[in-house]
Amino acid sequence: MHDPIYSSIEIEKLGLSYLEDFSMADAVILQTNHYEYEGLTQEKFANARIFVDGRNFLAEQVRKGSATYLALGIG
Repeated sequence: MHDPIYSSIEIEKLGLSYLEDFSMADAVILQTNHYEYEGLTQEKFANARIFVDGRNFLAEQVRKGSATYLALGIG
């Protein structure tokens, strides 16, 4: 899990694993539109097979990549 508002310690206290290197993620679920995520590209998530974008926020280059892309309002 990654969230720019929380530190790795705070995330781990919740019983979750903090993820700093996204390249090994199998799936990406974006539930926030923090500005830190605006420039995300599919290269950052080399192993991801699916992107679920709960805010219809991910960059166009992620939408057009080889992974399945699902977003609110566009499928």
